[in-house]
Amino acid sequence: MGTRFLFLDLQRIYVDTFKIFFDTYGGDRFGGVWDPTLKQPRPFRVLGRFSSIPVAKESDKAKEKGLVTLNKKGILGEIKRLGTVLIMCITVQLKS
Repeated sequence: MGTRFLFLDLQRIYVDTFKIFFDTYGGDRFGGVWDPTLKQPRPFRVLGRFSSIPVAKESDKAKEKGLVTLNKKGILGEIKRLGTVLIMCITVQLKS
């Protein structure tokens, strides 16, 4: 039952970041897919609706706004902390 509550919490918290999947017939694993629109760097905004980190600047143009990108490592760390008792490991599959 605890896994179902964790699933619902993650679904609610990260609705703008990824889609999460869970086997409602008794599975013990979650799956998730990052929102592909968050891959590209974008200008920083307060209340940007997703966890972000600054992108390293290629040049020091004074008028260039700071760009941010999705903070995947931070999000996965938050998920592991939220599910401390329930989550044994997080496996990230890279696109091959």
